[in-house]
Amino acid sequence: LILNDGQEITPNDLILESVPESEHAISQITEPMITANQDGNATIDLLGNELKQQENQIIIDTLAACNGSRKAVAEKLGISPRTLRYKLAKIRDQGIELPA
Repeated sequence: LILNDGQEITPNDLILESVPESEHAISQITEPMITANQDGNATIDLLGNELKQQENQIIIDTLAACNGSRKAVAEKLGISPRTLRYKLAKIRDQGIELPA
């Protein structure tokens, strides 16, 4: 919650609820966070990109562990085969080579 009626937002204007680490959901991280840099200017911290890279690595590692079985990967990751196909296509579009 931001409580400010002026031009500049300071830390004293913010009320943030503390959320235990175990309750953070992946969906909360996928959106870019706006933070202030040392000059006080707003910057966008692209946590979503890092999360996508981690997701891609998990898919690639699971694909290798399952000897290329797409069905086994989808089951192990708890996603549908269609979702896995979509994610694999996105990974390929980024130029990342997938294990056979």
